[in-house]
Amino acid sequence: MNKSIYLDYAAGTPICDSALKIGLKMATNHYHNSQALYKGSALVADLMTDFRRRLALILQVKPENLMFCFGATNGNQQLINYLRQTYPQSKIACLNIDHDSVKNQADILLPVNKSSGQLQSETFLNLSNDICCLSLAGINNEVGIIQNFKQIKTNLKQIRQKRLKQGIKLPLLLHIDASQMALVHQIQPQALAEADFVTYNGAKFYSFRQSGLLYVKDLKSFKQSKSAILNWQIQPLMLVSGLTLALEMVDRKRLNRIQKLRQIQAFFEAELIKLQAEIVFKDQMNRSPHITTAIFKKTDNEALVLKLSQANICVGLGSACHSQTDLWQTSVLKHLGFKKEQIYSSVRFSFGYETTKTQLKSVIKQLAKILK
Repeated sequence: MNKSIYLDYAAGTPICDSALKIGLKMATNHYHNSQALYKGSALVADLMTDFRRRLALILQVKPENLMFCFGATNGNQQLINYLRQTYPQSKIACLNIDHDSVKNQADILLPVNKSSGQLQSETFLNLSNDICCLSLAGINNEVGIIQNFKQIKTNLKQIRQKRLKQGIKLPLLLHIDASQMALVHQIQPQALAEADFVTYNGAKFYSFRQSGLLYVKDLKSFKQSKSAILNWQIQPLMLVSGLTLALEMVDRKRLNRIQKLRQIQAFFEAELIKLQAEIVFKDQMNRSPHITTAIFKKTDNEALVLKLSQANICVGLGSACHSQTDLWQTSVLKHLGFKKEQIYSSVRFSFGYETTKTQLKSVIKQLAKILK
């Protein structure tokens, strides 16, 4: 059997060697309760403190402003619970193309520019004064659109100044879901429009599933809330250690690997076009090099993905939290103006640091056979 070709990195990455080794070491040797009084417990607490310090160093934040959570969905939910309790009469807004973990709980869904996939300044500047938080996915997980953080920062400053002049005390906070960003983009809060909250998902950057971080700028306010993550101090050391070493690895390799990803994406998309595929947002500069969504006209995407799977090629239909049965209602492409038949003919290919041009040539060859 041929070795599997994995092109679904946007759904989840494999665990890197350094994260796996440190995780197993921690699980084997340091399984003690960090809140207990015996010697092993104190060592676990010290290790936890050290890993938190190393994570903070990468993200350029204070260690105490990082809270461990069980993946991005858990972090997003904890954040929304906090906002609901702290600002009970206010509303939460997000983009209509954002992840369900936020979108399904938001009060207002903001449309994006269909030609760019980004939040429009006009929409942003006209937000109502009862909105306490704007939540955005930094990179969209289905089509790879990157939001314009420079413009977001400028607009946010304008809105806050306007509210201040009007005597409105309700803050407008910014949350960035950075789940898809670590492989290809700066993830420090200051680089993300100086966000008040940032969610990180370890499963998307070579760490264990159910590992994640929530950055909170105003930690005092968050801790006073009844909804604050009560068990953030007792997150398993295995997950915390794996998260740390994986993020250190990605931070070290990102710049070199981005160029490689751009090259293989350009090659792959050129070959897909030869097969009469339509590349979503092909000419947009604000697109991540690790996500390519292609539309194969008059081709059932589910059948295509299954045939690729039979050839040991793993690709996705879109968000990992969506099934084929609800694809039309939940698809990002619908909100971007694509037709139903296009959506059911779309396939998402997503790349990682291990993806090679040779692998992509094999995928193209297999696609050509299937499409005939």
